[in-house]
Amino acid sequence: MRLPDTWLSKEAYAIINVVAVPELVNHSIRTYLLARVYAQKKNIDFEDERLYLAALFHDLGLCPAYKNHLQPFQINSSRALQNFLDEHQVSPECIRILVDAIDFHMQLLPKWSKGNIAGLLQIGAWMDIARLRSWTIKDQVHAIETEYPRLQIERKFPKLLLSSIGSAHSCWGLLFPRGVTQRFSV
Repeated sequence: MRLPDTWLSKEAYAIINVVAVPELVNHSIRTYLLARVYAQKKNIDFEDERLYLAALFHDLGLCPAYKNHLQPFQINSSRALQNFLDEHQVSPECIRILVDAIDFHMQLLPKWSKGNIAGLLQIGAWMDIARLRSWTIKDQVHAIETEYPRLQIERKFPKLLLSSIGSAHSCWGLLFPRGVTQRFSV
């Protein structure tokens, strides 16, 4: 259950811990842990801190402080991470990878074409919310949920998601993030 212990990881956790409800904080951590276990089981290479940062920020756009009802919540989330990483002088290439991962995590199928972080973030998030693929790592799922309880996220997440939608643009963009937003460039 070890979490990354870098300065950047601690700063990112401090942000989410202040603005997100406990259900989302635990969901974000479970997303990371589930994705990490899945990657290890499937022998998928990834950078641990990057996966953790993407997981921490992936639903930040559902929090009142980061909501913008005119855009899909995941775009608000990825832009919050982009700003955070810009402030900490992280390389543009790393930022692009993490922004892509968050922007596409609502896809029905993992977006492996955007890299392993994108594919793993989608798998971890969907594994936690919808239980997809969780049978592949069922023993670890139980341990992760014991350490970071679900707190009824499966009932609360739909309400959080629906409350983030304020326009057709923000709704359509959940599944087609680049179809409704300007292409990200660093």
